[in-house]
Amino acid sequence: SLHATMARRREPSKIQRINDTLQAPSVDIRELRRLACTDHGLMDPAARAQAWPLLANAEMASTPQDIESLVHEHRETHQVTVDVARSLWKLPPGTKATRRPALRKQLSNIINALLCTHPEVSYYQGFHDIVSVLLVHLRSERLAYAIACRLATCHLRDFMGPTMRVPMAMLELLYPLLQVLQPEVHAHITRAEVQPYFAISWLLTWFAHVIEDWDTITRIFDSCLASHPFFPIYLSAAVVVYRRHDVLAEACEYGALYKLLGTLPVNLDWEFILSRAHQYAAQYPPDTLAGLPGVPPATREHIAACLSLKLYPSFEKALITRIPWDEKPLPERKPAIFPVRVGMFAMSVAMTVAAAAIMYLDNSIRMG
Repeated sequence: SLHATMARRREPSKIQRINDTLQAPSVDIRELRRLACTDHGLMDPAARAQAWPLLANAEMASTPQDIESLVHEHRETHQVTVDVARSLWKLPPGTKATRRPALRKQLSNIINALLCTHPEVSYYQGFHDIVSVLLVHLRSERLAYAIACRLATCHLRDFMGPTMRVPMAMLELLYPLLQVLQPEVHAHITRAEVQPYFAISWLLTWFAHVIEDWDTITRIFDSCLASHPFFPIYLSAAVVVYRRHDVLAEACEYGALYKLLGTLPVNLDWEFILSRAHQYAAQYPPDTLAGLPGVPPATREHIAACLSLKLYPSFEKALITRIPWDEKPLPERKPAIFPVRVGMFAMSVAMTVAAAAIMYLDNSIRMG
C-alpha cells in the first residue's frame, strides 16, 4: 500500500537495524521482537522471510522439502478441502489470480501435512486464513509449514483442541479488560447485551479474515508472532477502545452496536492501535487477566486449563536462548465434537445476520 511504501521511505534507519539484526552471527531475538512490534514492524517481505521463522522458533532443519509427501487421509480431510476451495480470494497487489489454484494446492498440503504429523491437534475454521497469509507473503510452502506447525503447538494450541471452551473463555476476557480500560464503553456495550462474539474471528485468524489490506495484515502478524499467544485479546480491546467515540455515539441497542463492533472501518490507525495493545499487555500481563474484576468463575477455570498459557514460558525460554523447543507431546484427541468446533466460527456470522435482522425489524416498526 502507499502508506507502507511511505513508511519504508521514512525509516531507512530501521530497515538497516532489521537487516543488521538478521545478519548478525547470533541473532538477538529480543531485539528482533522489539523491531517486529514497533514502528511499522518488519516492513519488508524479505525481512519477514528470515524473521518470522526465527520469531516462531520454527524447526527448519527437520522440515522436509516435499511437504506433500507427509499427507495421507485423516479425519478432517473433507473440512480442509471445503475451506481451501473457498480460500485465497484476497491476494496481495501484484499477485496474479492465475496463481490461485497452485496456492490452494500448497495451502492444502500444509494444513493436511500438519494434521497428519500432529494428530494431537484439531483443525478449526479460520486456521486456513492464518496459513494463507504465511504462504502467500513468504512465498514458500516449506517456511509456511514450519511456522504453522509451531503455531499449532503453542500460540494457537487452544484453538486446535477438542472443544472451543478455552477459546471462548479467552474471548470472555475481552469485556473485563475493556471494563478497566474504558468503563464507559464497557457499560454501553453490556447494557445493550452485546456478547463479544463479534471478535471471535479476530482471535481465530489474527484479523486476517476481516482485513483486506495486506500490509496491515502482515504488520499485525509481525506483532502476533513476536508476542504472547494472548496478544490478539489485547489487540481486540485496543480496536474497541480506539473506536470508543463511534461506540458511544451509537444507540444502546443490540443490533446496531453488534453491527458497528463487527464491522471494521478501512481507515483505522493500526500502528497506533498496535502500540496501545502492547501497552495494555504490559499493564495487564496475560497471567493476570483471569483475575480481573468481572471474570466469571467458570471462565477462570477454563483459562487455568489454557495450554498456550502453560506452554509459553518454556517456548519463550527456548526462543530467547535459541535452542529447540521440546514441547511435551499431548495425548491424541478423541474424534468427537468436530461439528461444534466448526459451528463456533460460523456463530459470529450468524450473530451479525441476526443483528442486522433486528435492526431491520426495529426500523420497520418505527416507520410503520
